[in-house]
Amino acid sequence: MADPHQPLRDDVRLLGDLLGETLQLRGGQALFDTVERVRARSKRGRTGTDDFSALSEDLADLPVADAVPVARAFSHFLALANIAEQHHRIRRRRQYQRNPAAGPQPASCEEAFDRLLRRGTHPAALYQSVASMRIELVLTAHPTAI
Repeated sequence: MADPHQPLRDDVRLLGDLLGETLQLRGGQALFDTVERVRARSKRGRTGTDDFSALSEDLADLPVADAVPVARAFSHFLALANIAEQHHRIRRRRQYQRNPAAGPQPASCEEAFDRLLRRGTHPAALYQSVASMRIELVLTAHPTAI
């Protein structure tokens, strides 16, 4: 079976490439090179190599005037990755909706309700539980937004 998350990885790669092109055009090659160096060392640093130490030194030595555009570049990338993930969730949901033989999408409300009913929860009790839920919208500022 094909990897269901490959389209998400492809979208994130495309958006990352487009962001890189934009950084080069608008911020210059030096900004792009700094962002790429930080990105590569961050990625390798997760494996426990010495790149994390080098990354820490690079970031400590980065002048504030250069650090802000680098931080913004990563903030933009994370926002783009979040958009790609939202799009991917919709894409996956539509795949399940087009194929009724596949059953409900795992971790969906439909799948959870089906599982509860199969385990013996009475439909009226399930309805009452859902109807009595209190759901509120909470908006918070994100502390890493630059």
